[in-house]
Amino acid sequence: MHHLSDKPYLGISSSLFPTTELLIDEFGLMDRHGITVVEIGYEQTGPALMERNRYEQLILLKEMDTTPLWSLHAPYRPERDISLLDDDQRQRAVQHTIRAFDLAHDLGISLMVMHCSQTPIGSGERLNRCKKAHRSLSTLVSEARRRQVRLAVEFLPPEWLGAGLEESFRLVEDLDPEWIGFCLDTNHANLTGDLAEMVHALGPRLWSLHISDNAGRKQQHWMPFQGVIDWPDFMQSLARIQYTGPLVYELDPFAEGPAFALNAIKKNFDLLMEFWTGE
Repeated sequence: MHHLSDKPYLGISSSLFPTTELLIDEFGLMDRHGITVVEIGYEQTGPALMERNRYEQLILLKEMDTTPLWSLHAPYRPERDISLLDDDQRQRAVQHTIRAFDLAHDLGISLMVMHCSQTPIGSGERLNRCKKAHRSLSTLVSEARRRQVRLAVEFLPPEWLGAGLEESFRLVEDLDPEWIGFCLDTNHANLTGDLAEMVHALGPRLWSLHISDNAGRKQQHWMPFQGVIDWPDFMQSLARIQYTGPLVYELDPFAEGPAFALNAIKKNFDLLMEFWTGE
């Protein structure tokens, strides 16, 4: 699903909802609060591959006039790590990710976001884990092309693979840029370098964004302007590369409930867009 726009638009991650299963009325709530697209997590929707009722509920979401499904976040449990050194375990993780591609395809989702590791990486094994992840991604790009679902590697904190520009580009080296690009997670990337520099370097391969803030020392899923990220500079950098995809807010559930959260996110997004200079 490609949303046609001449500037960034508002999306949210299903991480905002505390339940393990998304419900149809939650999508109606998103629509009423001006949410343009949503990223759903495979760990929430994955049971659809085994449970017929769950699958049918998700297909109903696809067919209803509600907030469109933008992306699927690939599996992120430790046993589903595509950088594992044991090749049998790694191949099982790859096969599970391929099943996630199937789900994305069935739901009409054209982008899958994924982590290249699921647990912190020891310094002594980092290079080998990076090589294993690259091998896995090579297989997954072929599957992405076959299913017409693009793959976006997510920028992760320093302890994981995909920390910063150099390593992220190494992970996708020589792989088809038509089918593999990047999701810049501001909360993660802020721990490894300058966000505006990253945006400029990624350019047309920046396919999606996870939006949240932190204090600059560890990952936190704070609302923009609650931490140290320079949001005016970030938004201006997006304008310079003419980014017109979604700003997908990836926040923890609000104690006040989903309706309060969505209202706060819409106001925050409107504030962010005041710094958009792409018009």
